[in-house]
Amino acid sequence: MNTPTGVLEHLVSRGSVFGSEGELGDWLFRYLKDSGFAVRKQMVEPGRFNILGQRGKGTATLLCYGHMDTVPVYSGWETDPFRITKVGDKLYGLGACDMKGGIAGLLVALHDLPADAPIKVLLAVDEENESLGAWQVVHDAADWMNGIQHILSVEPGASADRIGGADVLTLGRRGRARFRFEIHGYSSHGGHIDRGVNAVDIGARIAREISGAKQAFHPRLKEGGQYVASFNARSRGLSIPEYCELEVERLLVLPESVEGCLDEYRDICEKVIGSTEMPAAARPYVKASVRLVPRQNSYAEPYESPLADKLVAAGKIAIEKVLNPADGPFINYGRSVGDENVFAQSFGIPSLILGPEGGNIHSPNEFVSQRSLDSVTDVYRHLLRSYFEN
Repeated sequence: MNTPTGVLEHLVSRGSVFGSEGELGDWLFRYLKDSGFAVRKQMVEPGRFNILGQRGKGTATLLCYGHMDTVPVYSGWETDPFRITKVGDKLYGLGACDMKGGIAGLLVALHDLPADAPIKVLLAVDEENESLGAWQVVHDAADWMNGIQHILSVEPGASADRIGGADVLTLGRRGRARFRFEIHGYSSHGGHIDRGVNAVDIGARIAREISGAKQAFHPRLKEGGQYVASFNARSRGLSIPEYCELEVERLLVLPESVEGCLDEYRDICEKVIGSTEMPAAARPYVKASVRLVPRQNSYAEPYESPLADKLVAAGKIAIEKVLNPADGPFINYGRSVGDENVFAQSFGIPSLILGPEGGNIHSPNEFVSQRSLDSVTDVYRHLLRSYFEN
């Protein structure tokens, strides 16, 4: 079983759609314990827990991270999503690439690491939803993170045209947040629209301002993004709508921040309301405001890892030894968010993301390349060795 594919078969066979990670968590708990790790379960919700593992002598400065959960089974699967099906180089199965392939490779690579090397492993729940597992570590296991200076995440680092790869070092992620605009107009009879202010008209103008806004650009994280995710309003009877609500999804790049985006959107609201013609009687009532859509934990801020970093250097050395790519390692920056954002903004520890190549993540017929899975396992072996030797 102690091959990347053999371990992956066990991981995929234990379904772990977010909210239902318990069976897989129990299996991984036993696996790490049998591998010499001191392990404990950190409860997140009933039946859901993170796994915190530690092995070796001295203070661990390296944390290896993976998330146990997957997205749901979407329509269109042509094979059993909970059973590895091999077709050529492709290993099909739910989570095979995102990110059970990386976890399988890591577990196998850890067997070759000397037992006295000080290292920690975190396997979390809910990354595909709201990162409840990662935030639970922030809230209740900050002491356990003491001493950690580097995080190796075995996620597939998705670039513009590749999903993961043993030669792909992902050194940062964009952030994200969702904002809600609330617009109050001034109702009037539909036969006398000049006497009122249609909240839908104001909402539409705000949406146009957002859609046409120039986005921030970062030389590595590239361009930020935003889009109107929902737009809701209605009239009652023959009256113009007096209320409108829209939500905007925003992907941030450095140096943007969630609070800075709020200030930007407040300025848009003020601009649109200030330029709206309206009857004098309506002015005290017409307004537009914006706030974050409530959620249990903070939204993700963007981050990047420095190129001149011990773990990044170990990754480069490992890739060159195992793969010897003609152009060297591919340096990548992720366009989506993950638990790595939580660790960067809460602990100030940016992650190095390195996982096997695959396809169809968050879609039916997800797969991982067996060749890439074997290669990334070898890269993990050499990376860990290089990290502890230097």
